[in-house]
Amino acid sequence: MGALSASSAVAANKHRFWEQTIHQAFGAVDMKIANEGAFFGELRTIPFGNMDFAEVVCDYEIATRTRRHIAHDKAESFVLVFLRSGRLQIGQVGRECVLTPGTFALFDLNTPYTYCHIERTEVLDVVIPGSLLRSRLRDLHPLVARTYSAANGIGRVTADLITSLAREAQSIPPWAAHGYCARTVDLIGLLFEAAQDDLPIANSAVRSALYRRCVAIIDTHLADPALGPAKIAELAGISVRYLHKIFQDAGESVGCCMRLRRLERCHRDLADPAQRNVTIGEIAYRAGFHSQSHFTNSFRRQYGKSPSDVRQILPGPERA
Repeated sequence: MGALSASSAVAANKHRFWEQTIHQAFGAVDMKIANEGAFFGELRTIPFGNMDFAEVVCDYEIATRTRRHIAHDKAESFVLVFLRSGRLQIGQVGRECVLTPGTFALFDLNTPYTYCHIERTEVLDVVIPGSLLRSRLRDLHPLVARTYSAANGIGRVTADLITSLAREAQSIPPWAAHGYCARTVDLIGLLFEAAQDDLPIANSAVRSALYRRCVAIIDTHLADPALGPAKIAELAGISVRYLHKIFQDAGESVGCCMRLRRLERCHRDLADPAQRNVTIGEIAYRAGFHSQSHFTNSFRRQYGKSPSDVRQILPGPERA
C-alpha cells in the first residue's frame, strides 16, 4: 500500500468517494453511510517497513466484504485495530465484537467480514502481511473478532508502541523500520497469548503458562546446539516427562515446536532488508541449524519455497 491521504469533506458524492478510499486502503467492500450530506470520513496511511499504519476518523458506516470482493486478491493481510474513540463493531468467522476506546481487535482482509462504525470513531490500524504475522502466530482465525484490552500491561505497551511508530514513521530509516515491524509483531503475539480466553491448553491456566514459558525458552536459546527436551525442562524447572505432557496437550511435540520456531526465525530474518548482507548459512546457523542442506530442505517443506526465493524480494546483492 502506498501513502494515501483522503477526506470526504469536499467530495460531491461522499458515498462513492469513501467506498473508493476504503477500497484503495483495505480492499473492495460494499459501503453504506448515513446522512450523506453531513457524513465525514478521513483516512491517512503511512507505509512502514513491510506494514502500513492507517489513521481513520469517520461517522457511521457499514462496510461488508464478501467472497466476491476477495476472489481476486493475491496477498494475505490482517489488520490490528486500536480504537481511540467512539464505538466499533466487527463481525467475522461467526463472531462479533464491539470495541470501546482503549481496546484492540484483529480481522482478516481475506475472509468475509462486516465492519461498522456505530458512531463517529477514531482508529489506528496496523495492516500486517499474513506471512509476517504467521511467522509469530500459527493459528490466527481463533484470534479474530475478539476484543483485547489496552488498559494496562502488554496491551498498554502495544498501544504506546504502535502510536509512537505511526507518529514517527517518516523519520525512521527503512532498514530500521523492518526491524521495528518484527518486534511489533512479537509484541502483538504476546498480547494475544496473554489473553485469558486464548489458553493453548484448554481448562489449564497453569499448564498453559508453563507451555508459553517453555516456548519463550526455546526462542531465547534457538542457537544453542545443546537445546533439547532435557535442557528446556531444566530451565523451566520441570521434569522432561511433564514437559512432553504439556506439549502433547498443546497439540504438538517439543521437537516439532523447536523446528517450527527455528524456521519462523529464519523466514523473518531472510525477509528483513536490514539483514540482506547476512548469508543464508549464517541465518540458518544463528537459528540452530548446523547443516545448510538440511535447513534448505526443511524450509522448502514448510513454506513451499527456498530461502533464496524469500531473499529475491530484497534490494541489493545476495550473499549465499
